[in-house]
Amino acid sequence: MFLSKLVLSPQQHRRTLVTLLSLQNQLSCASCRSWCPKPSQNMRFMTTKDNSASANSMSSSSTMKTESYHDHSIHQYSAHRQCQHLLEAVLQRMSQRLQFQDADDDQRRHIVDLGSADGSNSMLTLKWAVWTLQQHIPQGTLPPLQVTFEEHPVSNEQFLRATLASHDDWFHRNNIRYSVLMKSFYEPLFDPDSVDLFMSYICLHWLDTTDPPLEGTSDTPGWKLLQQGPEQQNPSPDFTFMNEATTPSHLQDHYRELAQRHLAKFLAFRARELKPGGEMVLLMVSQPNDFVTPRTPKDDDNQQYSVLTLAMHRCIQRGLIRPQVLERTLLPYYLRTKQDVRDALALAASIQITSDDAAARDRPGALLALVGDVETYNVRLGTDGGEQSNEIQGASDMFWSIHAKAVQSAGATETELEAVRRETESVFHELFSSGDGVNVTYLACVIRRRTREAWSSGKSEKANQ
Repeated sequence: MFLSKLVLSPQQHRRTLVTLLSLQNQLSCASCRSWCPKPSQNMRFMTTKDNSASANSMSSSSTMKTESYHDHSIHQYSAHRQCQHLLEAVLQRMSQRLQFQDADDDQRRHIVDLGSADGSNSMLTLKWAVWTLQQHIPQGTLPPLQVTFEEHPVSNEQFLRATLASHDDWFHRNNIRYSVLMKSFYEPLFDPDSVDLFMSYICLHWLDTTDPPLEGTSDTPGWKLLQQGPEQQNPSPDFTFMNEATTPSHLQDHYRELAQRHLAKFLAFRARELKPGGEMVLLMVSQPNDFVTPRTPKDDDNQQYSVLTLAMHRCIQRGLIRPQVLERTLLPYYLRTKQDVRDALALAASIQITSDDAAARDRPGALLALVGDVETYNVRLGTDGGEQSNEIQGASDMFWSIHAKAVQSAGATETELEAVRRETESVFHELFSSGDGVNVTYLACVIRRRTREAWSSGKSEKANQ
């Protein structure tokens, strides 16, 4: 089909994506049939013994506004670049493993991108990874590759597919097959021992919204009720983020435990799916974070509020939104520290996963080990580019594309949603300048699946042994 022959520059791609989406609807993904692998059971929704969640039970508050995020996602790509040295080391080790494999083995090596969003940053990172892998392989001959792009099932699948379709010529030239998997990464995704490399960039801070911590709650607003006594019915209006300074300390403890359990579950599933020696590169949003705790003047009574909470309070004071909207708004993500990641990795070793395969390990997380340590990076958003008047505006627009659905899921009308958007934009320009930008911390690590567990449960084993 002609769509597969269309080659666009990044700038052209952003201007013509709406047209591609229209074509995608008409072609019904016919453009990729000539090289996409035949769907297997693990590429569909699976029924597993761990009671995996279905798309119907997932909250839209855990996803972004894909179309809007696409226009501003490049602001976060600098975080991808800062941890490229970790990915390069992983690819170098991967190339060494390939040299020991049978030359006649034409099996495709499987790379998985988890949390692909609109696909734009995923493609930038993938292209760099493929080029880097080629540099480390003798004669520069790439092995056949299969790449799976995974994204939350309530996200915009057509938008992701359109982004990938604009790179079809590159996939063809490099003998790379790709597929899209709309499923939560908090459940099993692939067959055991089938993945060579997992990459997950800026998405693991989002928690599993199908795991309500209170009986009788089915969505993230119920997570705010953890602080209430039985006689209290309304959640707190004082915070919209789990890590916000105004979030009660005992509730932050609950959220920390929830985040640890979710990351540990994620790691256990990925350990089962990685091949022995396979690795995963994980990058997630951390703290401190100006989105959650902005740098406001010391004499400002609102200095503890996040940008979103402050904007919603002002909207309530002006009668623009109902107080109940703020009371129900909670962003279902948690900003982890280095120690949080280490603790989740330790917890993953104890998680049992049932399987029909008698040979499968029931505690696959026990095979995982950090390569090196967790690293942190600081990125100043809103300072890129040459048009200074638009830099903070771009950071504000990106913030809204990420967080708007949480406000919408709290019951905001279109009029209320627009009022919060406008006030959030105003708060951004009030608090931040293009010179300082918006400071956001990211953390990254590499985790490897070992061929055997550590010799004793109380003693860690170096990952490179």
